[in-house]
Formats: sequence, C-alpha cells, structure tokens
Amino acid sequence: MRTWALTLGALLALSGTASWAQDNPTVKAGKYVVEFRVPEEGVFAQEEIDIEFRLMDSTMNDEILGMAGVPNAAVKATTTMPEMPGMPEAKPPIHTEGVPGDYGVTFFFPHGGKYQVDLKITPPGGQEFLAKFDLNVKDERATKGGKRVLPYRLDLNNGSTAKVGQPFPLKLQIKDSKSGETVKAFDIAHEKYFHLLIASKDFEWFLHEHPVMEPDGTWVINVAFPAEGEYLVYGDVAPVGKGSMILMNKLKVSGEKPTWKVNWTANKGPVTDGTITATLGGDIQIGRMSQLVFDLKDATTGQPVTQLEQYLGAHGHLMIFSQDGMSTVHSHPASGKATDDLLAQGKVAFNARIPKAGKYRAFAQFQRDGKIMTFKFTLDVK
Repeated sequence: MRTWALTLGALLALSGTASWAQDNPTVKAGKYVVEFRVPEEGVFAQEEIDIEFRLMDSTMNDEILGMAGVPNAAVKATTTMPEMPGMPEAKPPIHTEGVPGDYGVTFFFPHGGKYQVDLKITPPGGQEFLAKFDLNVKDERATKGGKRVLPYRLDLNNGSTAKVGQPFPLKLQIKDSKSGETVKAFDIAHEKYFHLLIASKDFEWFLHEHPVMEPDGTWVINVAFPAEGEYLVYGDVAPVGKGSMILMNKLKVSGEKPTWKVNWTANKGPVTDGTITATLGGDIQIGRMSQLVFDLKDATTGQPVTQLEQYLGAHGHLMIFSQDGMSTVHSHPASGKATDDLLAQGKVAFNARIPKAGKYRAFAQFQRDGKIMTFKFTLDVK
C-alpha cells in the first residue's frame, strides 16, 4: 500500500461549540478533499474537545450541494508536539458524525503550544494518504461554575495518614474520570511509566521518584516527608494512546513544622549541589516556547562539566511549577548535534512554555559520576 504525504500549516481552533471559521483549511489527495471545520473561538488546553472534518469526492460535485461526502473511510489520528520531542504521541479516537463523509476527532491537549495532527485516511477502495496539520493550542482558560473535569484523575488512596519522620507507603491510582475504572496500561516516557513529582506547597522541598505498579493498578512508593503541611502530588503519565499528561492531587502531613524559610525572590543562580554549580540563562516569553540554558561548572575547579551522564534517557530533567501549583512543565533536552555541541561546552538547553506571568519554581536535575544532583531556581516571569 502506497502512502502519500501532504503538509498543511493550518492553525486549527477547537471548542465545544458548533461555530466554525469561515475559511476552513483543506487538503487534497487525488480526487479526495479533506476539510476541517474549525470553531472560531480557538482550542484550549486541559479540555476534551471534538473537531469535525469532512472527507469529500471532488469528482462528484453538485452545483448546489457541493462535493459528495465519502462515508466508511478508515481513519487513524496521531498527535505530537514537535517542540517537545520526548512527549509520547497521542492517538485520539475517531467517530462518525451521522452525515455521510463527516467525521470527528476527540482531542485532549495537556498544555498550550504548537501541536501536529497526522490523519491517515483510507477511503473505501482507495489508497491511504497522510495529511499533516499544525494546531495552535491556547493555554487553559478560566472555568465558570466550578472545577473542570479532566479525562483522567490522580487518586491518593491513603494520603490522610502521612506523618513526618516515618516512611510512608504512598498509594496512587490513575482513574478514568467517566467510567471510574483504574487505568493499568501506560506508554513509557523516558524509561518510566510513572514520573512522580511531589513538592511542599511553598515549593521549598521537591521529590522526583518512580513508583511501582501492583497488579490492580495501584502505584506504591515509600516517601519520607520532611515537615508538616500540605504537599502537592503530581503524576506525569501517558495512558496508552492518550499522550502525556500531568495530573495533580494534594495530601496533608502531620508532625513537626518546617525548619526552612520560604523565599520567592528571583534567583537564577549560581546554585551548588554535590560537585556541580549551575546557573540558569535564557529569556522567557510568556505563552511562547522559550529556551532555558543551564551553565554547569565543577564546584571545585570552576571548569565546565562536559561529562554528564544520561538519567532516564536524557541529559537532564527540568520541572517548573507556578507559585499556585496549577501550571507545570516537565521538559528534557532534545537529542541531536545541537545538544551535543552544548554539552561539550558544559551547557544543557531545555524548551519550556510558560503560560502566564508570575513566580515559578524550577528544579533541574543532572547526573554525574552516578549521582543525581538537584538545583532549585526561582523565576519571576513578567
């Protein structure tokens, strides 16, 4: 079977309404035409959204009714984010809309940015062709009338009994929000099925670990919390075919009060942990993909650190949290010559998209000589 590849730089707008843009993007493959019916208000992150498209036969074009729709086509969709190459791809479901030739795709985007949707279409009796579309996804919008329901949720089965100074067997489950069923099948992202991120509410304390799943779908890991208070628990997971997403819950820990001081003054370093001193550089543009570059020096000699080891399939991990904990970024350096050239200079670059102005806590992790070192920075994004 031959595959045709078509490219269209179309900015798609998706929403829960049926108001379509006047100039819908189209692509043509032989006699077939695909039209995306684009809602006018735009597509927003953190919403399950349906977008319709119509598959038509240009050789059957009525002067009044237009081109005839093509029903019963086999369609597969794949969603990726080229600027974040480590993000697992999503395979959103396809459905018919009740009108011959009309189809729909159900999307969920974890955060704003530029996405790519590949539609692999096989008309009845025809050849398969591939249409590529660029999607400009807006940041999450404010909700009215309550909290937005996401397709999946993170449940903490025993979070209310955590105490300071005692290894606590934290138990977590990923649930399908509609069915309530426990999700047991995940795609691997950077060598792990589950990246667990835990932070104190003030983001002065941070943990990045990887729990183990039991047969019933419960993820278990022992955590020693350092002080009383509220903690934010994030699960960075990718249910099979659904793409990467970060889900959040909270738990309270009882016991001794924190001994640390809370400081949200902007700080890009230098920061030292173990044998490395790190300084953060790069300009952040709100709502756009920005490059953050870490300059790594030997803490003793001051020479560039050029022998970083890969940790979970990457030369570094960067986690960024807004001060309210509601916006998160988990990024990794891209692979390729540009990254290798920077590594040879003792530098590591990450792509990150900050959705709004405000203060953020950034935690960067690197591995050297078998040891993982964590560096905390504070960003004041304006």
